[in-house]
Amino acid sequence: MPESDGAPKILIDRDVCMGSGVCLVYAPGTFAQDSEPKAVLVDPITDSVEQIRVAVEACPTGALSISTGEEGV
Repeated sequence: MPESDGAPKILIDRDVCMGSGVCLVYAPGTFAQDSEPKAVLVDPITDSVEQIRVAVEACPTGALSISTGEEGV
């Protein structure tokens, strides 16, 4: 079984991220910004899956995505 223990796998496309910080508003325990400033993953089990989903959907550039591991990729 994967290491996720039920936590969603969060993907950040740093080439697309523009550093708006919207993800920090909706899931502040999951996302932070580095010195560029671009999104980085802090702790994917701090915020609820719903909070993370909202943060992903609110990203203005679509730089964030969630993989549940059920897509068969």
